[in-house]
Parts: sequence; C-alpha cells; structure tokens
Amino acid sequence: MYKLLIILLLLIICNLLPGGVIYDKPGNTIIVSDYSQEMPCTLSTLYRLARMNGWKNITRDESGKIFTVDANLQIGKADGSSTFFQVGDKEESGETLIVQGNVIISPNWFSVKNSNRGTNRLTLGFPDAAKIKCSLKIANGHTVYSNCIPRKGKRPQRGIKGGQLHIYNSEITCINGGRKNHLNNLYLYGDQVILKNSAVSYFGTVAAYGLNRRTGKVDNTIFRNGKYAMISSGWNARNCTFENLTLGIVDMGGPIRSTLTNCIFKDTPANVRLHCGKSWVFAIDCDFGKGKFDIRSKHRNKDKKNGRKFYPYLVSNRHLIVKVVDKNGNPISGALISIDGKSKSNIPGVIEKRRGRTGKDGMTPGKGNRTALILTEFLIQANDSAKASRTEFTYDLKVSASGFNPVTKDDLKLTISWDVIEITLIE
Repeated sequence: MYKLLIILLLLIICNLLPGGVIYDKPGNTIIVSDYSQEMPCTLSTLYRLARMNGWKNITRDESGKIFTVDANLQIGKADGSSTFFQVGDKEESGETLIVQGNVIISPNWFSVKNSNRGTNRLTLGFPDAAKIKCSLKIANGHTVYSNCIPRKGKRPQRGIKGGQLHIYNSEITCINGGRKNHLNNLYLYGDQVILKNSAVSYFGTVAAYGLNRRTGKVDNTIFRNGKYAMISSGWNARNCTFENLTLGIVDMGGPIRSTLTNCIFKDTPANVRLHCGKSWVFAIDCDFGKGKFDIRSKHRNKDKKNGRKFYPYLVSNRHLIVKVVDKNGNPISGALISIDGKSKSNIPGVIEKRRGRTGKDGMTPGKGNRTALILTEFLIQANDSAKASRTEFTYDLKVSASGFNPVTKDDLKLTISWDVIEITLIE
C-alpha cells in the first residue's frame, strides 16, 4: 500500500510539472517540448533536468551563466503542440548558450491542414530589458533551423507555420568564429522572426536564408563577418549595419524586394548585386560607404506571355530640412517650400517633387515626422547594355513667404541625410 501511494504521488507530480525534455541518442539531439509562454523552458531548467536524468552532455560553468549542450538542440515538435524556450536571465546579463550541434526550432506541423495549431519559439533576451544581453554560440559547420528540419544531403524540410525566433539585444555567432570557423546558412523560415538590437556574425554563406518582408522584423541589427546578409525574396531593414561582408545584398535564386532605412555598409566591397529582372531596393537615408553596386538584367527578365522586359533597380532617397530666416536671422514660419527635380523618372519610389511649409522655428519638419521633406538622391537601373545607368538627381528650390521677396536656389543636390539648407529672405 505504501509503495502504491508513492507511485501515485510521483505520477501526480510529473503531471503537474510543465513540459518535457528527452535525449534522442541515435540523433544525438536534446528535444524540449510542451513549455508554455508563461513558463518557458530556461537554461537552468534544462540543466536541472539533465542532472536528474544523468545526462553528461549538458553542462554549466562555475559562473552559472554559460551552459553547453554537447548535442543538437531541438525546440518543440511538429505535432501541433507549443514550446517556448528562453535564453537570458532578467536579473543578470551575460547568459550564454553554447551548442555543439544544430539549433532546431521545429514547425508545428508539416501539413497545411493543421498549420494553425501550436507555436514553437526560441527567444534570446527580452524586448523590455535592453540591458540584458545574452549569446547563442554554435559549433563550426552547424547553424539555426527555424521552422524547418535538417536533412542529410538535402535542403531542410520546411514546415507551414509555428517555428519562431525572437532575438533582443543579443548575438548569434560561431564558437571561436574566424576564417575557418563559421556557421552554415542560418535558415530563418519561421513565420515570425524578430532581430532587434542584436548581431549575427561569422556565417559562412547567408545570415538570414528564407527571411522575407512578411515574416521578418529586423531593426538595429549588425550583420558582420560573413558572405551575404540578404538573398532572394528580401526583407526590410531599419538602422542595420552590414559590415565586413563579401556582398551585402544579392538576389541569388530569385528577385529581391527590399526597403533599407538608415542602414550602413562598412568594409563591404560590393553593397548590392541585383541581376533578376524584377528585383528592386529602396534605400532611405543609407550610408553605402565605398562599396560598389552591380545591377544588371541577367535572369528572369522577360514576361513569357507578352515578352515584356524587366530591369532591376536601386533608388536612394534622402531627407532634408529647409530653414528660412530673415536678414536678422529670425525664423520665418509658414514659408512655402517648392522643390522640383530636373530629371524625370517613372520608376516607383523615385521622388522628384516636394512641397512643404516651415514651422514656428522656421524649419520644415525633422526626424520622426512623416511630413518631412524627402527626395531621390540617385537611381541605378539596369538596361540592355552591360552597364547600368546611374541618374544623379538635382533640384530647383524655391522659397516664398508673405511680405518677403522669393528666393530660388538652383542645382540642389543631396549627399547627406537631414542636411539643413538655410535660406534668407529679404523684405
């Protein structure tokens, strides 16, 4: 009777405990499943369960911050269940997960019929705790599989939905990253991928394979020490840095459609390569450094039905501010600003005309205001020749205000974002 009560008590305790962790020995994979968003599996939880089960392939260093998984790590299962895994401690920064294998964020299902059930998510850091930073370090030749499962000698098997990756104020990199040590493609097929205030480094080929504009949110993230940050499909990037790459953006395997806002290219020989006919990139307030552009129409550039040709292009737009003062330097509010381009283009995204008015400070709206003045700096578009055409836009600026003589400034050219152009009006 006593033994029966103990067994019953153990069964009750097991049922009350959230989630489960198993070790798939043939696949050398730690599989974490059934942890809720309210009570996610943490590195401390994973370590305690490993000790309970006598597994020696999950260890923790003396500081208590660095955890090593000497196996593949899989978050969730493709059975419609949900699993949430959290790296990072809100009480203390610096938690690190080292994985001597692949990190797999499983899709919830592989069939469309059941695709609306379940979420499997790996989160690094916290969206509301900028000071808490953590790291995911993966062994050379391995990588992250989000919403897909690796297959030997083949491309990953993609799921429909469910596999998600959220990274805040954190880093994904290779253990001892260097020329010979780097990650494989990071497969970010997840139906929700967030990279915010973070970094991805030492990737052998692509930093964000499979990421697209619909599923990805990328803000203030550094992509450094690798081959390509962005390839086919494309995603939108804000406040990002592309550093020490072979080529920042390339339409390999299909057209790219991407908007870059306030991004910087550093130590990257080639910034953008567009060869597919339907590729385009809009750049807003970006710094391209000394990197080059390779924009040519070589692939998928003709409509099979009507023979219409398509040519890839890149548009660079910049914001500016016009300041209007009188002869004594006093601001003039309500001044009318008229800007007209000397070059014309029917390319979407090219802005060749703007109107605006100055505020009480005598200036047109500044950063953060949707009505701020913005114009096209240059357009690079492929054509039938081997070399793309580049159009540098110049503008005529006219300023007028009641009680003052109008002033016109010819051949205005944009080279710096948010440049302040001061105009003095005389009565």
